[in-house]
Amino acid sequence: MQFAAEVARRFPDSMIEVWNEPNIGFWAGKPKETTYFHLYDEAARAIKRVSPRLRVGGPATAQAAWIPSFIRHTVKDHVPVDFISTHTYGDDTAENVFGSKEFIPRDQMVCRAVKKVYDQVKSSARPNLHIIYSEYNASYMNQPRVTDSAYMGPWLANTIRRCAGKVKIMSYWAFSDVFEEQGVAAVFTPKDFEITGIIGEIVRVVRAAHDLPVNVETSRDTTTS
Repeated sequence: MQFAAEVARRFPDSMIEVWNEPNIGFWAGKPKETTYFHLYDEAARAIKRVSPRLRVGGPATAQAAWIPSFIRHTVKDHVPVDFISTHTYGDDTAENVFGSKEFIPRDQMVCRAVKKVYDQVKSSARPNLHIIYSEYNASYMNQPRVTDSAYMGPWLANTIRRCAGKVKIMSYWAFSDVFEEQGVAAVFTPKDFEITGIIGEIVRVVRAAHDLPVNVETSRDTTTS
């Protein structure tokens, strides 16, 4: 409550995402989904008691998981929810994201997952909920051969193009190549935190997308998915 009150005082229109990836190793409750929903209920109601202007959402899952059941739960139990949030990476597997055995290439995984979530929200009892993709990238691992390569600029530009119109916000994770949950690197170099070179290209792609006029048609997708 004190944290939410301070957020409301400093940033009164903030969006608060409850937890991080409770469907994998970041949440120890058992069963994961049921116990996370209880956490969400308590957090969301407390946040709204502090300030109705604060926006709250979840389930903040990895691999685009739990979206239909989360929405059904919030509707059934009258729990506040202002947006849906989830994460997908290019090297997530089709089995984890779609429950299938097919091979989905890195350049299609995020966009197909976004489309899945978009369709799930639109067919739910809360079809107007905003979708926040609060993590995405071509890889969730320390793979410099991917994330430090010339592949990243085109990958990012095409991913933004294909997802436009389906999400409210997409948050690229991370501009550095340091994924701390995989362990602290023994040695850091200036390249790990640079905004020049390949990382600079990523920054420029994001800036260019942000500066596009809102009426530019960026969401037409001619790629088979």
